[in-house]
Amino acid sequence: MRNLTIAAILLLATVLPLPVHATVASVTDANDVEWTVSEAFNPFGGKKDIYWSNSSGNSGWIAANGPEGDDLYPSIAINPVSGRPLVVWSRQAGNGKLVLALSEWSGYSWTAAQILHTKDGADILYPHAVADTQGTIHVVWVASTLTEQPAYYGKFAPGAAFNEVAIYSSPGDLATYPSVRNFEEANSQILTYVIINQIGEGNITLGTEVRVRIYDADPY
Repeated sequence: MRNLTIAAILLLATVLPLPVHATVASVTDANDVEWTVSEAFNPFGGKKDIYWSNSSGNSGWIAANGPEGDDLYPSIAINPVSGRPLVVWSRQAGNGKLVLALSEWSGYSWTAAQILHTKDGADILYPHAVADTQGTIHVVWVASTLTEQPAYYGKFAPGAAFNEVAIYSSPGDLATYPSVRNFEEANSQILTYVIINQIGEGNITLGTEVRVRIYDADPY
């Protein structure tokens, strides 16, 4: 992993807008079908689940038969190898903590939720995903505890284990709004995130800053 030059950081921060981690996300596939996912209350389960729809008129719930906890912060991407969408989100596990979940469109339905990652004592928030031309899924997120909120990057290659590496951690600062994009020409991933600078009791906010990092072909 290496930091970009200041000029490159300012340029990338300008041309690569940060995602808004609200409750709705959408993407368009190669057939011009728009896929949308949203965080919505499921009256059948009595909790928040991930609702999906597309411009072909199909809709439903993704992996709604999970544990008795909310499904939050969905992010959707198209896998260029399969041409199909995939979704990552924060799923509330049995211990109340939020973990990183994944589901992919099989062509007829969504696969059962796969738990990609958990973090002891932390909630995984605001995941954002992209898939590269090799079918590898790249994800960024923040792991929130009572004392810190570092940003993480992980990748999930077909047939391989999910790996993670911290991209930012500093006492007193909070990372948020993580984003990942492919930089295919350099076989790298561009990562952006916001740092909320805080200090002292009561976490007084001093300001915010955008940071950009780039991973080489294999950051592990």
